[in-house]
Amino acid sequence: MFSFSRNLALIALASPLLMTGCISVGGGGANGGVVPSGCLYTSVNGPIAPGVSMKRGKFGKACGQNVLGVVGWGDNSISTAQKSAGIEKIASVDYELTSILGVYAKVCTEVRGE
Repeated sequence: MFSFSRNLALIALASPLLMTGCISVGGGGANGGVVPSGCLYTSVNGPIAPGVSMKRGKFGKACGQNVLGVVGWGDNSISTAQKSAGIEKIASVDYELTSILGVYAKVCTEVRGE
């Protein structure tokens, strides 16, 4: 028979894996929001808007973060990334997503243009 402390330890270990659907980040991307993710660690990049033929000399980045899906901060908007590099004409927009154990997540928007 399982002891109370052993059951509690199993619940504590399994909880992050069971809750990742609620607190993981995803979405974005030109592929309809399908982002590969792992419950232990995720690090993916992809397009939000495909590039056009123009100079991509400038690069701007804006990030937002969250902890436990409860507290979030930052501004990962396209306009913030655009302004950070002084981009007037956007050539492409990409995203970068990092998540660790469903506890911490960071989403960045990357803008290239002139």
